Order: sequence, then C-alpha cells, then structure tokens
Amino acid sequence: MTAAPSSKASPELAADRGERARTRLLSEASRIFSEKGYAKASTREICEAAGLNPAAIHYHFGDKDGLYRAVLSAPIEGMAAQLAGFDDPALTLAESLHRLLRGFVGEDGTSFPGADDGVRLFLREMIEPTPVFAVAAAQHIRPVHEAIARVLPRHIGLHPASEPDEDVHRLV
Repeated sequence: MTAAPSSKASPELAADRGERARTRLLSEASRIFSEKGYAKASTREICEAAGLNPAAIHYHFGDKDGLYRAVLSAPIEGMAAQLAGFDDPALTLAESLHRLLRGFVGEDGTSFPGADDGVRLFLREMIEPTPVFAVAAAQHIRPVHEAIARVLPRHIGLHPASEPDEDVHRLV
C-alpha cells in the first residue's frame, strides 16, 4: 500500500516557489519602473505582470518602497563582486580601471543581463528622483565613488594621502 500524497508541499518546494515568485516580481518591477517611473507604476500592475497576487509584494518586500529598493539594489549588488579589489594599491591605473569597468560590462564588452532596464531606471532617477534612490545611492554607489577618488590621486600625480578634492570627485 502506498502512502497518500501529502497535501502540504515540502519546505524546499515552498522555498523554491517563493524564490521564483520573488524573481518574477523583481523582473517585472524592473521593467515597469524603468518604463513608467516609480510614481506611475502600480503594485497591482506589477503583480498582474508577474502572475501573482498583490499580497506577494507585501510578503516578499514589505511595500512598494521595499520592492523599488530591491530593484535598484540588485544590479549594484551584482556588480559589487566584480568590483572587488579594483582599488588595490599594487595595481596600475589600467588594471584598476579594467577591474572597475568589468563590473559594468562583461569581459566581451557587452552589458550585463538586465542592464537596459537598469540604465533606464537610473536615468529616470536623474529627472524624477525618489527618496528610495537617495538611500540606495548612499549605501551602494557612494562607497565605490569614494574608492575611485582614492585610486585616481595615486596615478595622476597627486599626493595619495591627501583628501580627494573637488576636481578629483568631478573626474570620478
């Protein structure tokens, strides 16, 4: 005699299903936010596009701000590993720049997956800034900017121990 199938999914199956739902939400949110902007994108529209219940955003991200924060952070966090070590003092300027730029484009010179939506989203933030982006920029973009501002003086003849000035920050 065989046991009847359980009506409850295994924890692994539920976790996998949850991760797929989260991934669909991020993908559709990235597309819709980049097309319409934060203010004009609705959570209902995002959930419909992802084929999910509107409560899915609350479950996975808390609210629209949390979803938007995750959409903004995903490409930045994805590049972080690629950027690791670009500011090593032992590297030449060319080696530092190569490691830095490798985080933005692949080794073959093509952009990373999802780059089009990400670029559109960041450009939209320039003309329609949101408080969520300001927080994401402070957490993820500013540290990279500061690291580049420490690398450049070593290679352009400025005293490396001095604090980067306004001209160095503009160069970055």
